[in-house]
Amino acid sequence: MKQNIPLIRRRALACRPGAWTLVELLIAVGIVAVLAALAFPIMRNARVASQLAVSIQHVRRLQMGNQQYSADHTGWYISALSAENIPWYRNPVFRRYFELNNPGEVYYWPDKFLSPRATLNRRGSEGLMNQSYGYNVTGLGAIDVTLGIADYRINSAALANPGQTLAFADALDWWIVRQSADRYNGVEASLVQAIAYRYPVKGGDPRNGKAAVVYFDGHGEALGRDQVVGNSRLWNISK
Repeated sequence: MKQNIPLIRRRALACRPGAWTLVELLIAVGIVAVLAALAFPIMRNARVASQLAVSIQHVRRLQMGNQQYSADHTGWYISALSAENIPWYRNPVFRRYFELNNPGEVYYWPDKFLSPRATLNRRGSEGLMNQSYGYNVTGLGAIDVTLGIADYRINSAALANPGQTLAFADALDWWIVRQSADRYNGVEASLVQAIAYRYPVKGGDPRNGKAAVVYFDGHGEALGRDQVVGNSRLWNISK
């Protein structure tokens, strides 16, 4: 027998506390989606800013090792390319300043020394330094008549403006020059002597982000493409 429920009771059951209508559910889902869309860029920008700060610390660490090397070698900084054709990042003497003493492994460096956004040729917790940071050689490389080779060294006493001259920076090659300062295209691919502006600014064009840099005096900062390209004072190493 069909049970008759009074109209007032039926309405009370339909409007009982905690019940959601389909319209209410759709509105709630829409609000959550909007909030998520607003929060995602903020979280992404915060992550990039944090990675950039870490990268600045890493290039400063490289230059601190370079300064220690200079102090131990009568003022000479590490040669970008030695007489034996050994680049700076593979030089066993230089690597010892970072407690990297394995002579059988000279290409890979631990992540704690690498650019956080460098994605080329990773191997577990290590990566290739030559696709993470580059050493500025603008103005170097002239033939030394005494040595009979191209000289990629600079002595601290010969630096005219150590606080304004670039030493290391985010890069796609192990050495960088002013002539290649505008080559970065936003892609993490090996690019000869090119600085890498791999830290996008607030969701902007990935080709025009910032690069972590350190000067010969040891202080670091982030620079954008417009601050780097054509800036001869930043690049030229006075001898």
